[in-house]
Parts: sequence; structure tokens; C-alpha cells
Amino acid sequence: MMILFLIWLADFIGKVHVIINVFLLAIILCIVGGITFCANSSEYDKAEIKWHNWGKTKVYLAIKVAIASAIIGAIIPSKNTYYAMVGVYVGQEIIANPTSQRLFDKSIQAIELKLDEVINSDLKKDK
Repeated sequence: MMILFLIWLADFIGKVHVIINVFLLAIILCIVGGITFCANSSEYDKAEIKWHNWGKTKVYLAIKVAIASAIIGAIIPSKNTYYAMVGVYVGQEIIANPTSQRLFDKSIQAIELKLDEVINSDLKKDK
């Protein structure tokens, strides 16, 4: 089970940069929004201040949604990571169970025979 966790952890660490980028973008938007409003606050009337605050809350909401989706996207494994985890789990089960080892060996032999047939038929077609 430890290897399954390590596979997920490797995928999670690969996605952490997305979370960091979203946080940096949020910080930049908050700083820029605060600077532009504070620098020109004397020029605004009350209606413009209300509009600015409404827009600011929408930006904060968008930032919260982006951060939440980045974190959820990092926690949930990607399709390739999921397949790797399933492959490791199945491999562990095959190693642990002698009956499944025999079945696995038979399936490998059947695949090898089928590949030999395909290769031989292609060689006959080429001649």
C-alpha cells in the first residue's frame, strides 16, 4: 500500500505548482486592486465605490473558486496515476496469489502465441 501512496504523492507534488500559481495570481490581483483603489479613492463618488466593492467581491469569489478547484484537482489522481495505482495493486495481488500467478502465466503465453501468429502471417504476406 505504501507504493500506491507514493504514486499518488508524486502526482500531487507535480500539481502543487498549479496551486502556487493560483495563490500568486490571487495575491497580485489583490495588491493591484487595492493600490488602484487607494491611489484614486478621493476621485470616486459613493456609487463608484459601491461598484468597485461589488467587483472586488466578485474577484475574490473567482479567486476562491480557482484555489478550491486547484486543490481538488491536485488531490484527485489523474487518469494515468489511477491506472498506475491499479496496475501496482493488481501486480501485488498476482505476486501474492499462486493461482493468479498461474493464470497470469497462461495469459502471457496466449498473448505470445497470438503475437507469433501475427508476425508469421505478416512474414508470409511479405514473401
